[in-house]
Amino acid sequence: MHYLKTDAAEAETLTGEQDRAKAIKILASWGAKEIMLTHHTEVMVCVAGELFTAPFTARNLSGRTGRGDTCFASYCYWRTDHTPEEACRFAAEVTSRKMERPGPFTGNIKDILN
Repeated sequence: MHYLKTDAAEAETLTGEQDRAKAIKILASWGAKEIMLTHHTEVMVCVAGELFTAPFTARNLSGRTGRGDTCFASYCYWRTDHTPEEACRFAAEVTSRKMERPGPFTGNIKDILN
């Protein structure tokens, strides 16, 4: 398995660990190459034992539904040509903007990179 995506509650259920950094390391020890864990405050990624985090910066949460899907999809998209750290930051930014409006993310890359 290459990718694994959980939210904080799922990670705690799977590992028994409330500390997100510890939980993601436990999940990594089970064999996935890249693990993403989302929480309402941040996205966390673990790759080859390295941990990367990026905060969600949404000004409101009117579009919270679908946050995990948006975060994981945008991470996988950006990861094809970028480092895990860069992809983590990109995913946090896309997701932050998505959370400000109900429905799917409708912006574009230029919006995110500016």
